[in-house]
Amino acid sequence: MPIWNSYSSFLWSIWRLCLLLYHPVLDCFMRGLPHLYRDVGAPVGTLLLLEISGECGGRWFLSKEVTGWHLVKSSDEEFASDDTAGVGLAYFYQRH
Repeated sequence: MPIWNSYSSFLWSIWRLCLLLYHPVLDCFMRGLPHLYRDVGAPVGTLLLLEISGECGGRWFLSKEVTGWHLVKSSDEEFASDDTAGVGLAYFYQRH
């Protein structure tokens, strides 16, 4: 167990831990996107990109297929929409 020299180093340690855990939690929420988009109409083959910037962010691709929307690993196709949000904004949407 680390020994902290001050309260600020303790807070920095907690912040680093939160950053390590934030991406997996964010990824978990992004896996709900196909359900969220289930009623959104789009032509088959439509590809959406959602990117969260920052060190704990990432890129998620949502593809419209015959059976509905699905998350895909990556794509070289052109996006119908690409949205980028900062980590703070992602946290705000997650909370509301």
